[in-house]
Amino acid sequence: MKASASASASAYAGNVANASSKVSFADNFSLVGPSGLNIDLTLTYLVSGALSGTAAASGTVQLSTGDRISFTESGYTSRSFSCSWMPSCTGLATFSVPVNTLISLDAFVEVGAGASGYFKPTLIESSANFGNTGLVYLGIADSCYQLVSGSGFNYAPVLLPAAFWLFASAVCTFGFSARRK
Repeated sequence: MKASASASASAYAGNVANASSKVSFADNFSLVGPSGLNIDLTLTYLVSGALSGTAAASGTVQLSTGDRISFTESGYTSRSFSCSWMPSCTGLATFSVPVNTLISLDAFVEVGAGASGYFKPTLIESSANFGNTGLVYLGIADSCYQLVSGSGFNYAPVLLPAAFWLFASAVCTFGFSARRK
């Protein structure tokens, strides 16, 4: 999800400028596997962006199970997250969700910027640029289960290429052989 907004007002002009942007995303998924009551699901909500002037941003990822991660940030307060049942978190939380059940996921990012030229000697500008933000990852630790998305979207973080792991194992092997000599 990407959202940005900017506003500017002329010096000493009696104008006020406001801008806002909201983007949302919805999907559904299920954790398919052996029958059972619940399994732990790790939900990660990565947020990156910058604010200047009188600007603010907020967003939420909500599951139909009632579990959620939210964030808020303004030009006056630093980014803070809250998670279901916890007053604060880091944007990562583990929830117990039902197996073989369709679960909906709804997410949004909203930004706003405002500027006023009243009694100001210079151009007034503000902006909120969250153009590369709102990344949502879902993870399960038990390999007996598979996460199946209704849209076909892959919620797992991008894995490192096989060449990296081959290189890393060669470096480790070289280090161990050098140590034995």
